[in-house]
Amino acid sequence: MHERFQEKKIGIVFIGDLFYCPYVTLYISILETYGLQYDVIYWNRSGQDDAAGDHYISYKKTADTGQHKVRKAADFWAYRNWLVMVLKRNRYNKLVILSSLTGILLFPELIRYKNRYIFDIRDYSYERFIPYFMAERMIIKNSAFTTISSAGFRHFLPVYPYLYNHNLSVGGDHRKKFCLKKRNSGKIKVVWMGALRYFDHQVKIIEKLSMDGRFELFFHGEGPQYRMYEEYMSGHSWPDVHFTGRYDNRRKLDLILEADLLNNSYEHCYETLYALSNKFYDGAVYRVPQFTEAGTYKAALVEKFSIGIALDVDEPDFAEKLYRYYMGIDETAFDKGCNRLLKIVNKQTALTRAKIRQFILGGEEM
Repeated sequence: MHERFQEKKIGIVFIGDLFYCPYVTLYISILETYGLQYDVIYWNRSGQDDAAGDHYISYKKTADTGQHKVRKAADFWAYRNWLVMVLKRNRYNKLVILSSLTGILLFPELIRYKNRYIFDIRDYSYERFIPYFMAERMIIKNSAFTTISSAGFRHFLPVYPYLYNHNLSVGGDHRKKFCLKKRNSGKIKVVWMGALRYFDHQVKIIEKLSMDGRFELFFHGEGPQYRMYEEYMSGHSWPDVHFTGRYDNRRKLDLILEADLLNNSYEHCYETLYALSNKFYDGAVYRVPQFTEAGTYKAALVEKFSIGIALDVDEPDFAEKLYRYYMGIDETAFDKGCNRLLKIVNKQTALTRAKIRQFILGGEEM
């Protein structure tokens, strides 16, 4: 099937471990549907993410994300040199560039790939640094098209007609009817999933909820600050706080469906101000209410669609407000809010998928 597209080869490039890049599956699923040749080229920075299969090419030098800036810059430069060598050797017809930092690292090469790459932006990086912003603007201008994972990114990115590529997992529809499982008895299970960062912020949540008695906290995942959490927990006795470590993504559904509340609260800083996390969408898809930090784009959407609550963790009655919110959820309004959000997201995602198909097939009939 689709034999006439076999000669095309596409390189998908990322600057880190693939377990921080679940959205790569969107591109892979489309490429495999049309039988196209592709490579996923990435940096196995942790030494734990050596993906199996002929489609994966990894740079295997480990690097501590908390190391000195000079050493970190040297590691990035070494990865860039390796990456350029791989691109020259394999002569890809087209590229998919995942994250703005990946694009900056390949800036000169991408200009030579004009209109032959997709630029997929997932985070705020160093846009307030003028040379970075100027290079990023050139990369965006020369892309076939650029996608963003949050409309809030328009506040710091160059003016451009972006497409939306949401942090919504590719897969089946696992939605469930929402029910307040702990309205009458039992502790409310508060679940965090993903990379563990923002240590000081999460410690505030841990201390306020673990001492309340009405909540039980679960942290599924690792990340650059995992050791800090381990050290912190070794000095405290919190029977209702559990760190389970890295999880297999195939268990994600089960872990989410065990949750009563999703902890989607991040430290308030510029890199989180406009971002939308995976958990934001997971809450809507799997019908689990969430709480977020106050004063961000994510917080505004959570309350607009009635799928959670935005709270300031420094408020003295944080735990009480969270408890009252959970116990007072209008299940009908919550379910309708999830449906309204997902209708918009699915419409935007369908448009982006169509553009990706058009890009990889080179305008041929699909």
